[in-house]
Amino acid sequence: MGPSPDAEETLTAFDGLKLHVETSDATPPVRAAVVMVHGFSAHCGLFRHVPAALAAAGFAVTAFDCRGHGRSEGRHGYVRRFSDYADDLGRVIARARDRSPGLPLAVAAHSHGVAITLDYLFRGVGTLDALVAAAPYLDLKMKVPLYKRMISPVMGVLWPTLAMSNEIGLDMTCSDPEACAAMAADPLIGRVATPRWFNEVRATQARLRGSATLLKVPTFMPVAGQDRLVDSAAAIAFARAAGPIVDLKVYEKLFHEMYLEPDRDVVIADVVDWLSRRFAAAARAPAGRALPDVS
Repeated sequence: MGPSPDAEETLTAFDGLKLHVETSDATPPVRAAVVMVHGFSAHCGLFRHVPAALAAAGFAVTAFDCRGHGRSEGRHGYVRRFSDYADDLGRVIARARDRSPGLPLAVAAHSHGVAITLDYLFRGVGTLDALVAAAPYLDLKMKVPLYKRMISPVMGVLWPTLAMSNEIGLDMTCSDPEACAAMAADPLIGRVATPRWFNEVRATQARLRGSATLLKVPTFMPVAGQDRLVDSAAAIAFARAAGPIVDLKVYEKLFHEMYLEPDRDVVIADVVDWLSRRFAAAARAPAGRALPDVS
């Protein structure tokens, strides 16, 4: 969905994997750089309408496919260690800072991408100036078959790359039939998960849920009130534990894929507005033009 990016490139991860990266240029005056991080089984191409809206509001956007997703390399549904995702994010952030030197930087993450970003922050890998944490994947609401839960600790060691269905029904994630049909026909949508990923994400989620008070980055948290995939109650509890640094907003009628829902324009407008207010004073005018008075 949405217009094509202004540029595409690849970045090399620490282990040699190639990560697919897309960039969208900001309409001046430029406010800040934004890195977008998609959710599990998704890819950045699904959400190109979001960078388009951010770019039009003065944000230089860098989006990428996480390892094992979309057009990036790596086994689908697998990660050796969850911290590998945070390492990749750090490299993309460094690239975004190179593109927009001297400007503040925010991350706009969704679902699994929120867990990656919080892991990045809480491990002390780096810092941000702001975070949008949409539909955070801090615990699972969808029921995982009992046999998978039982075998995952053992198979995570004996056969960590075993690819099994991720059990995610698209109509569970989104209430828009057209968006569901488009995802069903999309060959870049992930369909599998592995025992190692499952073990890694569950351990990381438990650690993140217990670390809310460590959050020091101003955060906007849009939560889907009808989320059938992730546990919105866990996200709300995290926001309350983190305190006033989190601006929490619950969209009572929305499913998990908030940026694909029929009311997606409302969510996107709220994200753009929150970031615009956060970085109002940082806007940089084109050469030869004075900055507007924002006092």
